[in-house]
Amino acid sequence: EDGSGSEEDDSEEDKPPPPKKPKPSRSSSDSSGEGTTTL
Repeated sequence: EDGSGSEEDDSEEDKPPPPKKPKPSRSSSDSSGEGTTTL
């Protein structure tokens, strides 16, 4: 029961952060790096 509960909590908290970081990180590196970071 501990494993199942921890997995569900980690999945929900690990899902939102990844999609937000990879998007801005890629765009900022593609454009200039610090120029898009502000956006």
